[in-house]
Amino acid sequence: MVSVIVPNYNHASFLRKRVESIVSQTYTNFECILLDDASTDDSISILEEYVKRDSRFKLYTNEVNSGSTFAQWNYGVSLSKGKFIWIAESDDIADCNFLQTTVDILEQNSNVVIAYSQSKLIDESGKFLGIWNYNENIFNKSFQMCGTEFIKSYLLSSNHIPNASAVLFRKSNFYFVGKSIESLKNNGDWNLWLKLLTKGDVYFISTPMNSFRQHQYSVTALAKTNLLYKNTFDQQATKLRINYDLFLRFKANEELQHLRKKNKLIISYEWGTFGLYLCSQKIYIRSLYYILKASFYPNFKSYYLKKIFFGNFYHRLFEK
Repeated sequence: MVSVIVPNYNHASFLRKRVESIVSQTYTNFECILLDDASTDDSISILEEYVKRDSRFKLYTNEVNSGSTFAQWNYGVSLSKGKFIWIAESDDIADCNFLQTTVDILEQNSNVVIAYSQSKLIDESGKFLGIWNYNENIFNKSFQMCGTEFIKSYLLSSNHIPNASAVLFRKSNFYFVGKSIESLKNNGDWNLWLKLLTKGDVYFISTPMNSFRQHQYSVTALAKTNLLYKNTFDQQATKLRINYDLFLRFKANEELQHLRKKNKLIISYEWGTFGLYLCSQKIYIRSLYYILKASFYPNFKSYYLKKIFFGNFYHRLFEK
């Protein structure tokens, strides 16, 4: 059985299409856990309609907003009874064959811990905007890959699993890796994928079976237009990697330790670029602190200093 978890906050305008896309799934052996995080719109009344209509649906409401999407994820999984978990974000939409396709992949191959599909992009009104662009040819076709290889190539530097609504994963592995980190407000999903894929393979489905809704004031949209906000976003990514370093620290697996070294290099590089950002804002003492912190971090290599000061990363960060 699949446990479908729908964490919602003030998405009344999107809820009917989201829930109808769950009801219409060709795979029917699921429970649906509806979570409302103290919405102030008509969300609860809409969700109650589906609870009355379909016994597979259960509604749980918070009187006070939790302040964390990932706290809701953890709560939903704690209520779940299924073997597989689908976090169906309340503003997205799924193709009717999404569950059948992803369940078949996980059932037929015990090595796969995450199955996810390509996503369509839609705007607030549901208008089609295009297909998610991965910029790598490998994503033009479906593939199965060792989890640690996928992490090194496509997940450590940036998140190539961009939308949780496109993902089905095993509940047993969720608890094994320590659940979702609630303090990572922007990157709790990314952190979870990094940990889960140390346990097995990933399977990517090139057919777009998920519609990922784009918002004007989403985290990623703000990060592209506001340098100060982007800086905060990037520091959250560094916080994610520090947490990931702690996760990998006591692993005996040699391949995971190699992964840890690469992760440490990225941390030091990001600290250096953050130091330069502070310098550009004339916050000199704190700037020097981060640049020195980067240069003395374990596994740091001297040529990264040149990259920090003169590389393309610097220009991308401050000239856009």
